[in-house]
Amino acid sequence: MPESAPFISLLIPIHNEEDNIGNTLRIVRDEMPQITPNWEVVVVESGSSDASLKIVQEEAGRCRNIRYVHQPRREGMGSALRAGYRLCRGEWVCHLEADMPFDISCLAGACEYFKDYDFIRGYRTSKRDSILPWVYSRDNMLETLLRAIFHHGYRFYVGLLFGTFVRDINFSFKIIRREKLDRINLTANGWFIDTELYLELVKAKARIKVLPVTYNMRENGASTVTYVSPFPIIKDAFHYRRTRWK
Repeated sequence: MPESAPFISLLIPIHNEEDNIGNTLRIVRDEMPQITPNWEVVVVESGSSDASLKIVQEEAGRCRNIRYVHQPRREGMGSALRAGYRLCRGEWVCHLEADMPFDISCLAGACEYFKDYDFIRGYRTSKRDSILPWVYSRDNMLETLLRAIFHHGYRFYVGLLFGTFVRDINFSFKIIRREKLDRINLTANGWFIDTELYLELVKAKARIKVLPVTYNMRENGASTVTYVSPFPIIKDAFHYRRTRWK
């Protein structure tokens, strides 16, 4: 691997992920050296009531590339990511979630675009043929329908507000050049952070590459997204449009 290999920070926000985070950190520890010798993991643990923090502390003790920060209470995805951004030292920052929604090997393909782009983001594709481009839920049909409605409805809503129809804007596969990240203003505490990040990078004239990424279904634990999650995002998007979008 050449000395110019990129320094990549993997940022993982967690809340009550004891069933996933240990295995995820072990996978990252084993596979990242094959992608680049320069890497680190920054875990932001936010107010978990399970053993998540203890597991992260144990893994950090075993590997010097793993660092963490503890937020005493859960403040939202945006708050966790912003806290993580401040700690990341890499020239590239990659979002990852504890349930591993994509394989680490996907980063190797994304590295090919580092020279020409500032922001590499993915949209979900499925491993199997389906009417849906990816599986919204594996529980009941009602939840699947509601998730699909929110996914497409929010994309349409963002398109109307900002004149840009972004495919799968909330998917976690996002790799940002640190230099660009330092120049934008992120304030969202909740799930709107994904949309705010994209819009701020657009305003900063970031060069954006979009890639299809195979989506891995959650196998352990429960998602923290609930039926009421969409409403604060919709409110935050409208506020951003009214106050900060030009």
